[in-house]
Amino acid sequence: MVSEDPGLASVLAERLREGVMTNRNGGAPVLVDLLSQPLDLCWGTAECVSTHDILDHLGVCRLTLTERLMSVRPHEVLTRPETNAMALSRERLIRRRFKRRLRLLQIPDNLTGWTVLDIGAWHGFFSFECERRGAKRVLAVDNYAWNRFGMDEFLSARERLGSKVEYQRLDVYDLDPAAIGQFDLVLLLGVLYHLRNPLLALEQIKAVTKRLLICETHVLLPFMHERYPLIPFFPGDENAEEKPFEICAMPTLEALRQMLKSAGFTDLRTVYTPSFRHWKKLVALLTNRPQSGRGIIHATAQTTRY
Repeated sequence: MVSEDPGLASVLAERLREGVMTNRNGGAPVLVDLLSQPLDLCWGTAECVSTHDILDHLGVCRLTLTERLMSVRPHEVLTRPETNAMALSRERLIRRRFKRRLRLLQIPDNLTGWTVLDIGAWHGFFSFECERRGAKRVLAVDNYAWNRFGMDEFLSARERLGSKVEYQRLDVYDLDPAAIGQFDLVLLLGVLYHLRNPLLALEQIKAVTKRLLICETHVLLPFMHERYPLIPFFPGDENAEEKPFEICAMPTLEALRQMLKSAGFTDLRTVYTPSFRHWKKLVALLTNRPQSGRGIIHATAQTTRY
């Protein structure tokens, strides 16, 4: 039986946009009649939903269906050449998200003569971008991600681009200016809240920062006391148990500012605060659980402005 329910088709369409499809009976959805007649998604003894209905909600052609059923991680998309993918494809969504991040970070447009350290480089998107902007030296470092995924894609992109970005498998706690030098620009993007000892990490980062640190992290949005320097305990990604009440090391913005100052940074400038902040604080009240959003701070290691 093919469902005529537009609501169900809409839900499935949304799942396809996210690149995730689950079978409510516990198994994977079955693709039927892939090459000939209209394709249906079937759940065994449950109903089938016409892909025409789903694609009407997606506003795309049937040829992109297989792509939407494949969950693609950012490092797999960002390290390969851009294609003419449809507007709602996983690839285009990921690329738009990272282009938006690039705008919000406010990395100087002209990095000619600068040296750059990208901590937690993962796929290398920002490392390669800094090289494109003229940096004379870029060092990408990572440990946790490269031990699990992303290293092959980083190296593949580096070869394809003919890049001279240097790379080392290095933990943030092991940053040593005697070994790697100091850098005009240090990027700490999406890393801090994963760490067991974020303040110790900032102290290590200060030692290798010559000029400017751009710190992007999830920040804590409790319903009350957001003005106080609060940060949850987190055992680090390596030891996380994903318990119901476990929260990453997300500081409030005030905590982040005070931690940066304590580590020795000066001239702090908040360039982005979480979107939908007041709505998220209301959700925190209703759910009795702090929410979060992205925050970005530029911090200088000396009084000279960039």
